[in-house]
Amino acid sequence: MGKNKSSKLKSHKAAKAWKMIKAGECYKDIAEAVGHTTTAIKLYARRKFKDESEKLWAAEIKETGVCEISNRTYDLHAHHILEKSVWPHLSRDLSNGICLNAEYHEFNPEISPHATLASGEEFLRWLKENRPGQYAFYQEHKHDRKYQDPDYEAAYYELKGE
Repeated sequence: MGKNKSSKLKSHKAAKAWKMIKAGECYKDIAEAVGHTTTAIKLYARRKFKDESEKLWAAEIKETGVCEISNRTYDLHAHHILEKSVWPHLSRDLSNGICLNAEYHEFNPEISPHATLASGEEFLRWLKENRPGQYAFYQEHKHDRKYQDPDYEAAYYELKGE
């Protein structure tokens, strides 16, 4: 069977590759089993671990089942206190997340971390008063803007409890 040059795996091959990756099989063996290059499998594994660890992180943050600000129980979002685009190495840290409903996450002009600069500052004041541990985490890392390559595979297994 010839190697497929595309890095996109068809769904049945992707499912087989993901199962083999989680079983700890060597990328070369996985590539041969699904007819792709080793590089394509490595790229697929990184993307898959990134996506799956994000889902696990968000589920853990939303496990409270309630918006931390409003106590609403619908349309819940997992909010990164320190932006994952700036601090990707902290993006799967549970101290870097808080459960908010859509209004307080994105739209509330008085306290949303995303609506306006003033509402973002109000969110930080709220965090300081109501979640001092998470505010301390924010204070500790807010100036650490060095991009550090995140280990999504380790985060996946840690969040999975494995």
